[in-house]
Amino acid sequence: MDKNVLTYIKNKNNEIQYDWAEEDFRGTERYKILYEDIPLEDLKDIFAYFHYQFNALFKELNSGRNRLNAEPSRYYLRVLEEYKSLKDNLQETDYTFEIDKLYENKIIDLDKLIQSSGGTDIPDDFERTPIIDIRPIFKLLSKNDIKNGLKLFQKIITKLYDKNWELGKTFQSKVRYKSFQNNLLTWETMLSDDEKKLLKNNWKDIRELVHDVFGSEVKIKNNNVQNIDIEKNKRLNQPKVIETSSKKREINNELKQRFSDKTIEYNFKYKNILLKGVPGTGKSRLIDTIIKNQLNLKDHYETNVLRINVHSASSNADLMQGIGISSNDDGHIEYKEKQGLILELIEKATFNPNQPFVLVLEEIQENSLNELIGDLIYLIEDSKRAKGYKADNKEYSYMELIDNISKQSIEDVHSIKLPSLISQDKKSKKMIIPHNLFIFCTSNYRDDRKVIEDNLLRRFEVIEIYPKYKDEVKEFNNQEVSDFLKALNEFIVKVLKSNGEIHPDRFMIGHSIWLKVEDRKEFIRAFLKVITEFKDIKDMHFDDFQKIVKDLDFPFKVEKEYASYEEWIKVLQKECYDFLGERSLDNK
Repeated sequence: MDKNVLTYIKNKNNEIQYDWAEEDFRGTERYKILYEDIPLEDLKDIFAYFHYQFNALFKELNSGRNRLNAEPSRYYLRVLEEYKSLKDNLQETDYTFEIDKLYENKIIDLDKLIQSSGGTDIPDDFERTPIIDIRPIFKLLSKNDIKNGLKLFQKIITKLYDKNWELGKTFQSKVRYKSFQNNLLTWETMLSDDEKKLLKNNWKDIRELVHDVFGSEVKIKNNNVQNIDIEKNKRLNQPKVIETSSKKREINNELKQRFSDKTIEYNFKYKNILLKGVPGTGKSRLIDTIIKNQLNLKDHYETNVLRINVHSASSNADLMQGIGISSNDDGHIEYKEKQGLILELIEKATFNPNQPFVLVLEEIQENSLNELIGDLIYLIEDSKRAKGYKADNKEYSYMELIDNISKQSIEDVHSIKLPSLISQDKKSKKMIIPHNLFIFCTSNYRDDRKVIEDNLLRRFEVIEIYPKYKDEVKEFNNQEVSDFLKALNEFIVKVLKSNGEIHPDRFMIGHSIWLKVEDRKEFIRAFLKVITEFKDIKDMHFDDFQKIVKDLDFPFKVEKEYASYEEWIKVLQKECYDFLGERSLDNK
């Protein structure tokens, strides 16, 4: 069971209870008895809380009033946002849930209706919502409910291609998905004798994949369909596979390239670096400085540097090697073998050993570096890199070049094998990491996961980057603004440390947004970003934020006595942005 999910649920419950009023506690306790079957105590509290809040909202709307005032509008809008966040984060986990269909439809309507400012007008034709008080509105879904059988069946086919191309192709063209009910997976087969033998010889792998994808308790029922002509067979089955390959990114075993001795002089010994810290501290800028000044790539940035912004949807298939699935004009599925940008850069660096090449992965906290670059993690250590060989300006295929390097190298050349995912060519491609490839990563802090996995720690130089001030950064225009930022960060650390925060430096504010601040309006714009950071990203209670700023000396006159984030933000935004004038707001 994923510990990150359990931690998220616990933290979400703590976050919700932090703002509870006495009536919230009593209301939630009333509904908690409906969720006795929920296995986690924290999730019981959360479901009971939202059940109570939704019923309170629906009762308010059912009262016949034609308007919801500003304060309750904002309150319930926040409840809806919290609910959507919970549902999104628990999607595809062991705690995926659904809500009563009537409530779900009403929540969708209210999400569009309720306004964040100025109150909410209730339409005359707004339908009353039946209130559910005596049964649960939330239900945890089983895996059978979550997954679509056909989609999972296609996943098995893709995995079979990874293991055995011929087996995957046979399954795609001759095995037809029928149903998945009550832990019974049923398919139909239309096989020749040779194809039956192929499935029989690989039955153990097929069964393991089915259990891996559908669940260990799943049973398989095979209906062997006889006396069906080949054309009807094709019509009944899944769309056929058309083999294609992406020539642009493919590492071609036969294509000849020059093993170039062209040289770019450089003197920088750190091959793998991770710069981590709060946003706006100049991590990316430092990498650019290293690339241009230490590695002398100012005039070769476009050809020798690959920069990738990592996000939660990034995958190994995108960056390294994978199978692309699309349909052609005839409606047939095409499986395309994709070679990712990272492998292309590695190939280029291997053919040009006297030049530095750089892979920059920005914001790796959004994903797992282990999952993104897979087996290459093993090769990025300096002791595993290929070194001690010379370019001879002769032409080689990639595989010939690796053989040449292996013969020249003074040490054993470590490599990994990259299987051909679509082509029937059984020969694997070798991959090495050359000594002239630099891997630089940046990471912002995350509260919900490790920034870097344990097995990567020894392979990277991990460098903490902290906010800087005018004595360190000459671009600072205003000494008083620099002094304010320094004091702000000192108060942040002090207040959060007193609140029991283990790593209060993770909450500090970077210097980049303050560098060009010279007047009051520019200062307010920068300070608004700080307020938003603590309100929406760091989820800090306003009382704690007030403790941080109450004794600060501001370089420009700024009123600090406000009762909420919202009140303060509205005043500062109005001063800062002309288009938010009274008339504009009234006409909105």
